Amino acid sequence: MTHYSKVQKKIKIHVIRSFLNMATLEAHRSKFRLLSKQEIITEQRELFQIINGDAFFPLKWWPEEYQRMFWAKPIGDKEMFKLMFCLGNGCAPHLISQWIILSQSWLPTKAEKRAQQLDFILNNADVKRHIWFYFDLDHNKWLHLNGLPKEKSGSK
Repeated sequence: MTHYSKVQKKIKIHVIRSFLNMATLEAHRSKFRLLSKQEIITEQRELFQIINGDAFFPLKWWPEEYQRMFWAKPIGDKEMFKLMFCLGNGCAPHLISQWIILSQSWLPTKAEKRAQQLDFILNNADVKRHIWFYFDLDHNKWLHLNGLPKEKSGSK
C-alpha cells in the first residue's frame, strides 16, 4: 500500500466517523424543529440564563464582535466558525450548539446546515486543535485550541 493510499484510507475512515457522530443534527431533527415559536423563546430564555454567567463568562465580558454574533439571526458561515470562541473559553459544546440551533429555528434549511457545521466542528476539534484558534478571555490573546499562542500572520 502506497503512502497516498494510506492517507486516502485514513481520510475515508475519518469522514465516516464524522458522519456517525451527528448529535447536533439529530437533536435538531428530533427536538428543536418540532418546537412552537413560544417554546423556542422559552428554551432560549432558559439557555441564556445558563450561558450568561452560570456555565460561561457573562456576555458583557465578551468582545463586542462576539456579542453581536451571539445575537445574530441567522448566524452566517463565518460567524459559526468564530463561535469556537465559546468552546475555547470553556463553554460546554451542547450549550452553544443548542443556542445556535434555536437561533436558526425559524429558517429550517439554515438550522439543518448549522447543525451539520456544528457536528463537523465538534467532531474535528481535537484533530484540528493545532490549526483552529479563538480569542481567550483569561489570557486576552489568540490561542489555538491546543492552548498554544497563535502566531501573527506572516511570522514564523
